[in-house]
Amino acid sequence: MSVREFKICDPLYDYIYLEEDEVKIINHFIFQRLRSVRQLGFSDHAFPSGTHNRFTHSLGVCHLAGLAFDSIFNKNKSLPVSSQKRRIFRRMVKMSALLHDIGHGPLSHSSESLMPPLEPLNLGKYLKTAKGRQARHEDYSVKFIIEKEGLYGVLKEIGLEPLAIAQLLHPDFLIDTHFFEEEGLNFLPLLRQLISSDFDVDRMDYLYRDSRSCGVKYGLIDFTWLISHFDCYIKDQELFLAIASEALYTLESLLLGRQHMRLIVYFHHKSAIYNQMLKNYSKDCQWRLPSNILEYSTWTDSQLFEKLREDKKNEWAGRIIEKKPYLRLYELVCFEKDFQNQNSISVLKQELIEKNVNFMVIDSEKHSIKPSKSISKIYPVYLKNRALNQFQELGQSPAFLPLPHRKLQRIYVPPEDFLKAQNVLKQMTELK
Repeated sequence: MSVREFKICDPLYDYIYLEEDEVKIINHFIFQRLRSVRQLGFSDHAFPSGTHNRFTHSLGVCHLAGLAFDSIFNKNKSLPVSSQKRRIFRRMVKMSALLHDIGHGPLSHSSESLMPPLEPLNLGKYLKTAKGRQARHEDYSVKFIIEKEGLYGVLKEIGLEPLAIAQLLHPDFLIDTHFFEEEGLNFLPLLRQLISSDFDVDRMDYLYRDSRSCGVKYGLIDFTWLISHFDCYIKDQELFLAIASEALYTLESLLLGRQHMRLIVYFHHKSAIYNQMLKNYSKDCQWRLPSNILEYSTWTDSQLFEKLREDKKNEWAGRIIEKKPYLRLYELVCFEKDFQNQNSISVLKQELIEKNVNFMVIDSEKHSIKPSKSISKIYPVYLKNRALNQFQELGQSPAFLPLPHRKLQRIYVPPEDFLKAQNVLKQMTELK
């Protein structure tokens, strides 16, 4: 029986092709909510065109997941998997990619500080770390997938196993479905790595899409070349992601682009202070995003801004709504190994304290927008030498150049104290 396909125009890929079952999920009201969740939170304060949403990003990741899967399995037709099971694996990977961000709250990562403790989500039997931490968007994604009030019934209806999709998406998922084992070979590591690793299709899409939308060049990665060199490696009866050495420079370009995007776009001084003010607000307010997924599915960006307007008497809610953020006074950027030798931040902080100037310090390493635990920390990626048909862990290859890690720290002050703070900084500089 032929599979009906739908075609969507996309500024990155020209066309995204979707199957009828994927469209059923996309048309569900839970998925449609992502149209009203901005991909980059407050980043439009710095990049006015960066207002794209999680909806279009999810479609893009689904598209790249299909390309990546085909690139690997078309090269490895001798793998012990039937054409029927291979078809099922492909559907599972594409669906996992489509749903990987279904649990994001308003303004995406920006609202994670407003999420409740994990316990009320009742995921204890499914997750390893279900106690003593705050819920994250990945937890809500699992809840949407495995609960009957969410997408469970629709996934079952189209012949996909919700628990197996959750197992693909969440690194702490406890239930082993054995769904991804075939002829004694475990396909789970490889399929997980396509969705979450240092070189996953999620990163390829958001770097490319965010760059295009914000009008910058840092994340414009040659994803076509990189995906065309995707392969796999079998070790101890498990399948892992391998990448041909011809794509080595593209790998390094992706890592460098991600670091530049992180510091220049995602940690831009304007959007970073808004994220920090929302985080401060979350410490003051008496409410949290609902743990019930039907209630949670009503929360969009506009809903959050309405709540902030109601709480405008709170300093941080008021500053966000009235667009009166703290202003950047000083910025220090250096490589991580040199950071401990820099004392300018400490000296300036002490001077501001003595002059009774309020301030905030925001560190790129402690910023509210940072990735959750990555599956790439669990599973190694291999570099393939095609001429010799040899594989080596990427991090151990002498050909691979790991990037030095930059850290960035800023001091912000209230706009009403900015001139006073500038004088403090000027005096400190003159003393040097």
